[in-house]
Amino acid sequence: MATVLYSCSKDNDDTSPTSENYVQAKIDGKLVQFKLNSSHQNNANSISVVGNTADINKSNENTHIQLAIISEKAIEPMTYELEKTPTMVVTYGVIKKKTDGTMEQDNYVASTGSASLGDHFTVKIDKFAAGHVSGTFSGTVVGSSVVTISEGKFSVPVD
Repeated sequence: MATVLYSCSKDNDDTSPTSENYVQAKIDGKLVQFKLNSSHQNNANSISVVGNTADINKSNENTHIQLAIISEKAIEPMTYELEKTPTMVVTYGVIKKKTDGTMEQDNYVASTGSASLGDHFTVKIDKFAAGHVSGTFSGTVVGSSVVTISEGKFSVPVD
């Protein structure tokens, strides 16, 4: 089963989600509240949750996060750990618009079986029923550096 979380963000000191459709986390200690949130379930063993900041035209920067879990059995409320889950992929990325109009993208990942040193991740699904999934997440993703993602929360409808 795959859980993919992809979300948009807004920077804000308020740590309380404003609706039942949210994704938020601290990225290297800075709170990011994602704006565009959704999830998809391809089969009982997979789900994806996606979000994006979609701020490229306002702030010249766009941040996204995605969590994916593929399980041997149906996704259910429980804790999924990177190296104990058959397939888990977590991606985090930042796209920046440069002054010449071109884009620069930095990508970071944590995945089951990765050879990268320093990646680890945990996703806890608290509720998964009636077309809605919610839970928490934290860990580190690796790219040109190591990025710490902490105090992550999500609550999104499942398409």
